[in-house]
Amino acid sequence: LAVETLSDLHRMGFARKRIQISTVAPSPAQILELEGLRCGLVWSVHSASDFLRRQLVPTSRYSMVELRNAFAQLLRSGNGPDRFMVAVVM
Repeated sequence: LAVETLSDLHRMGFARKRIQISTVAPSPAQILELEGLRCGLVWSVHSASDFLRRQLVPTSRYSMVELRNAFAQLLRSGNGPDRFMVAVVM
């Protein structure tokens, strides 16, 4: 995983608390695969409107509600990312 490479003292040596992974959240299943992630996670929303989001991110197949629920499940698991942020492009 890139986080391990970036935080490895023999490679880049970044502190995990300084690393943020940004994702457009391709699917609920892929969100749940981030369990155990030991750094920050940023959900790049692009738009709160499913219609506009699908225009901006043509690969979007899941609704904002489905993705939000997967992020909520990940965070409630107790083994999610250290930090979570939602980024919206305006």
